[in-house]
Amino acid sequence: MRAEDVCRNLRALRRRKGYTQRQLAELSQLSVSSIEAYEEGKRLPLFGPMQRLCQALKVSPQELEQNWQQEIDPLERISEQIKQRLFAQ
Repeated sequence: MRAEDVCRNLRALRRRKGYTQRQLAELSQLSVSSIEAYEEGKRLPLFGPMQRLCQALKVSPQELEQNWQQEIDPLERISEQIKQRLFAQ
């Protein structure tokens, strides 16, 4: 499992479902700060939180972990590319 994939996928799936971070936090019974940390790659969800996130998003853990770069929102992909170039210098 690549941390970047989980973080990117979590944000993309949340947005695709139309949830705010607060709504996902409520649905998964996690804190908003946890959702933010997962999406920013500061932390990875452990087994329990991962299960709750998957239930809230109605996806399997494998779907959350897999690298499906081609399905990520184009603006999200551009944002990631800009970050990589800025921090690569």
